[in-house]
Amino acid sequence: MIRKALLTIVCLIFSFVVWADAPITATVFWKAYKDLPIIKKATTTRELSKDMIVFFESDKNSIDKKVAIINALGVNYGGKRNSYVFYDFLEKKYGVKRSRNKFKKLCTGDELLCVGYLEAMEDYFNSGMGRPMVRAALKKNKTSYTYNIILAILNAQADFNHNWCTAFHDVDKIRKNTKLVKDFRETGIKIIFDYFDSVKENCD
Repeated sequence: MIRKALLTIVCLIFSFVVWADAPITATVFWKAYKDLPIIKKATTTRELSKDMIVFFESDKNSIDKKVAIINALGVNYGGKRNSYVFYDFLEKKYGVKRSRNKFKKLCTGDELLCVGYLEAMEDYFNSGMGRPMVRAALKKNKTSYTYNIILAILNAQADFNHNWCTAFHDVDKIRKNTKLVKDFRETGIKIIFDYFDSVKENCD
């Protein structure tokens, strides 16, 4: 009994360390957007709310602020499925049952990016879940720094356990791409690359 309890504790500690050090959890760029009241709500409740969806849907709100909310919601610790909430909204908005292929055609780039990022954050060990939707989003806005850096972080997460150098270069090539529209706060970019630069080791 004691041995089983100790094993459980070790596993929990190991999981926490891995989660804390991996790309999608370590790149806490929401801290660059702390001036937004909705960010504080996201970090407190960890649940996607109606006002957050309204925020996502408004063209007045830039895409970096939208993904900052998702970043602030964090990974799925308690079995919550925020992406389901947003998928339910999209079903009602477009009048179709949940279908990735239909959504890829009907949804805006921002909607696809948000739902894909939500999915990725909900399944830490299978962040690839959200990548198809994020890739579809990128096709609708190829020059956005925000779109590109989110996909790069998800790619890095997928590469994290077996090829760290590939993970690093996934994001570094975005940093070096001067053709992208910088629709992301510089302080947020610094947070992302402070992490990647600190762990890149011999990947130059």
